[in-house]
Amino acid sequence: MSQPPQDQGTAGQPMNYQTQGPGKPKGMAITAMVLGICAFVPGCCIPYLNWVIAPICALLAIIFGTVALKAVARGEADGGGMAKTGLILGIINLALIVIGIILVVIVGVSVWNSDGFQQALEEAEAASQNDGEFQFDFESAE
Repeated sequence: MSQPPQDQGTAGQPMNYQTQGPGKPKGMAITAMVLGICAFVPGCCIPYLNWVIAPICALLAIIFGTVALKAVARGEADGGGMAKTGLILGIINLALIVIGIILVVIVGVSVWNSDGFQQALEEAEAASQNDGEFQFDFESAE
């Protein structure tokens, strides 16, 4: 009986098949990216929790992204792209939160100091002390 032919490499040598072992860990990079994405979700889906959940996720994405990028630079881990994505998303979301807080404070102070708002407060207070009827004169507030 004859034997089946073997795979031959160049010059009649057997081919050398090598398998790659497990890759370097990517856990920190994946965590950074997921937290960076999750920092945006509360603002879109859960408006009142955005001020609580989003900053925490953004800060954690920045921390995990920085640690993962340092590990990638040392050659200890893979996932540099995911780490950068998480870091960038965390920074963008944190910047948007800070801008939002500043705008809320500016608008709140300007409304509080406006003449129409103060007049409405005075009329509401007067109405609550009298007979409970409140009528705001919009034309005189301008």
